[in-house]
Amino acid sequence: MQFGKLMNKQGVHIPYPELIACDGVTYNNATGTAMVWDADGGLLAEMTCARVAWIEAGGMRMEGVEQVGPNEFRAMAWQIKLEG
Repeated sequence: MQFGKLMNKQGVHIPYPELIACDGVTYNNATGTAMVWDADGGLLAEMTCARVAWIEAGGMRMEGVEQVGPNEFRAMAWQIKLEG
């Protein structure tokens, strides 16, 4: 499985994101929290106010916000690609 952030630090869309290997994605619809994990169980990225934008056979897109400071957030979108 691979994931890539679709927006940079300035909030600008990245048309061809760098895909990073990941071991899993967790998503809690009740809390709106999504997390991406590496093979060692380390947290690679976290998103709040997350929602699934679309799902297809090869992966999915999630949208929400990520925290960049104590009281500062920015829009974020992830592309999750399934290998197989």
